[in-house]
Amino acid sequence: MRAVAAEAGLAVGNVVYHFPSKRGLIRALILSLVQEYQAQFDEYLRSAGSGGLAGLIRCFIFDSVSHETGRLFRELWVMALHDPAVGKAMDDFYARLHRRAAGLLRVSNPGLSIRDAHDIVQLMGVISEGSNVIYTTAPHSAQSLRRVAALAGEVLGQAVAQAQRRKRPHAQSARDPNS
Repeated sequence: MRAVAAEAGLAVGNVVYHFPSKRGLIRALILSLVQEYQAQFDEYLRSAGSGGLAGLIRCFIFDSVSHETGRLFRELWVMALHDPAVGKAMDDFYARLHRRAAGLLRVSNPGLSIRDAHDIVQLMGVISEGSNVIYTTAPHSAQSLRRVAALAGEVLGQAVAQAQRRKRPHAQSARDPNS
């Protein structure tokens, strides 16, 4: 607490008044980081929203493996297992991020149902989080990551097309009971 107070230019008593324990201070820091990251990601999604599926994939994967995000989120995942407040913050973060991304996916693919868009974004999340594990600390090439991102784009593009094909017969039969 002394080191934190010194770094912040505060008296130790002021820090301890607001954060009676180290755990409380760390929890507040983590929750603040998650909120800050959410705001940055929301801004990125606002500006990159016209990139469609390919833009979302690049956003998810390349951010996930960045030095700062890759290491930060590994720490947050571990802390989320041990601290319910951090776990809830992470769950809320992913839920909000996936809702926003699914909405953007539906803008570029209006025939996609809400459920299918959510499932596709969840798969995107699984791919990007897996990219974090494989590419953040191990010495892989940027070229390999670009190929994997392109492959993910193909697979997810096929998932979008398949979901839209599944939806069409239902929409048609609702209009024409004899079809």
